[in-house]
Amino acid sequence: MSIKRVLMVGGYTQAIEYAKLAENIHLTFIQHKNRLRPQDLQIADVVHMMELNDNPDLEEFIRCLHRIRPFDAVLSVTEFSLLTASKMAEEFGLLNTPVKAVENTRDKYKMRQQMLASNCNPVRFSVVNNFEEIVRFFQSVGGPIILKPIDGTGSKGVRLIIDMSELEEQKSRNNTSVDYPKLYIRLP
Repeated sequence: MSIKRVLMVGGYTQAIEYAKLAENIHLTFIQHKNRLRPQDLQIADVVHMMELNDNPDLEEFIRCLHRIRPFDAVLSVTEFSLLTASKMAEEFGLLNTPVKAVENTRDKYKMRQQMLASNCNPVRFSVVNNFEEIVRFFQSVGGPIILKPIDGTGSKGVRLIIDMSELEEQKSRNNTSVDYPKLYIRLP
């Protein structure tokens, strides 16, 4: 049986342990230096350290690795690296999650639009670009609303706005330094 070469972009120790349970796997692991654990070096066959988020060199680095010794699979188990893994696998002609599907799930607004088009989105939503649009959306749905970053993960930056006084209080404290655009969703 031939050895399958697998590239994992980002991840965590349990994920590479799980990948190595399969027989005849040669695992190359790319991880940010601050997230790499000593045991990862023992588990993976090859480890490369580099910035994974917003790194214009990452895809070219993966292409170089693939030219030297082609991969049979490219994957990621971390949300921020899913798109890179999907793009690379598609470019190399490997089985992958379609790039469009990853893009739609990484962007909350696109995901809501897809759900709406499929008649499975019971939640009203809107993208806003400034504080006044937040107020208009809040008033249009009658509150409360949830503010979510379009491309965030792990509930980072998510806020619950229960009533207008909360919005007004934030504005009066000059606490309007919100990174736009954000996705506002009315609570069901």
